[in-house]
Amino acid sequence: MLINMARLVEDSVTIHEKMTIHFSETDTDVELTGINETLKKYSGKRVYCAENGVLGFIVNDFFYVTPLTRKRLEYLVEKQGFEQADFFVPFSDGGKPKSFENIWQMLLDDAENPG
Repeated sequence: MLINMARLVEDSVTIHEKMTIHFSETDTDVELTGINETLKKYSGKRVYCAENGVLGFIVNDFFYVTPLTRKRLEYLVEKQGFEQADFFVPFSDGGKPKSFENIWQMLLDDAENPG
């Protein structure tokens, strides 16, 4: 599978302030906070952070999260010139996007079994 920015964004979940994160182990929901501050801090930059198998990246003032693969990380760094940054990566702590839980699971499955 060839990677380009449009495909990477398509294979990601867009993160926004107050997005509901579901933790199935405890059956609890939490509102995501701090996203606007993160976007403001990295405004106009192309940055990424990887934690616990999840890749977060910011481009054009949008925050995306996708399952981490070597190809995706290499593409961002080597082909697009993204710089590593230090920010919280949603879903890296076991939570899943409540409104997109099925989509997130499909992205995880696709990353584990690339076709």
